Amino acid sequence: MFIGTVSPATTDAYINHIFTVPAGTKRVTVTLEYTKPGLCQLYLSVFALDEYRGSRMMPAAIGAVKLELTLSEFAASLGGIAGAIPSGEWRAQLDLERTAFTVDYRLSIELSDLEPVGSEATDLQAATPEAVAATATLE
Repeated sequence: MFIGTVSPATTDAYINHIFTVPAGTKRVTVTLEYTKPGLCQLYLSVFALDEYRGSRMMPAAIGAVKLELTLSEFAASLGGIAGAIPSGEWRAQLDLERTAFTVDYRLSIELSDLEPVGSEATDLQAATPEAVAATATLE
């Protein structure tokens, strides 16, 4: 788990947290939680070995914010790209567009050696050939 603070004095546009994914991992879930009293544009992006795997954001939210991104080989949550889960260094990147407040955040990483099934997979999108092709055309 990573804990940090952003404030109007924060000059970095990106705050990177590196974590290691061991061989055999089937699912990666990255969760960013913070309380937003007002203007604080803080977004979550995830990279596997420097390859973009997805983003989550809630720019209009006020109060408790929870941004979660789950990635597996065959499915991913909204904003994520399903695909192989390579072992090695991954990066959770917090994108700080702007903030008028000092905000504490908590970033947690959950690794599993099981593919999501049943109710765990409810919010995940399957990696269909159409979705893969659409993603490829964006690059």
